[in-house]
Amino acid sequence: MYATKLYESKTKREFDLTQPRSLVRKLETDQTLDQATKDTITRAEGAQSNGFENIPLFAAAVVAGNMAHLSPSYLNALSMGYVASRMLYTVIYVNNVNNTVAQGRSVVFLAGVGICMALFVGAGRVLG
Repeated sequence: MYATKLYESKTKREFDLTQPRSLVRKLETDQTLDQATKDTITRAEGAQSNGFENIPLFAAAVVAGNMAHLSPSYLNALSMGYVASRMLYTVIYVNNVNNTVAQGRSVVFLAGVGICMALFVGAGRVLG
């Protein structure tokens, strides 16, 4: 949504809902947008894709934790930590303009993966 709203506000054109995946491709030939805006939109789309790709890991970790009957407070704390890491990851990803920040983004990504692994390990200890 952020990418499409940014596109609409900068171009004064409505986003084409009939071709939602074409936005990044359209940016290549759009002469009305400055490069910084194009880069931001591209990063926002990348952050969204990464989020979709990461959801199955988190879902599996939560299911494993529930199957192992891990304590609700433990599950909730790690789940909130994961969601917070994903929110921070997205903000960093969209606003990233240099390699130092990109490294920080990777650290935050790994923290989220680590939280998922902690849920799997916790479930494994109970079920194993």
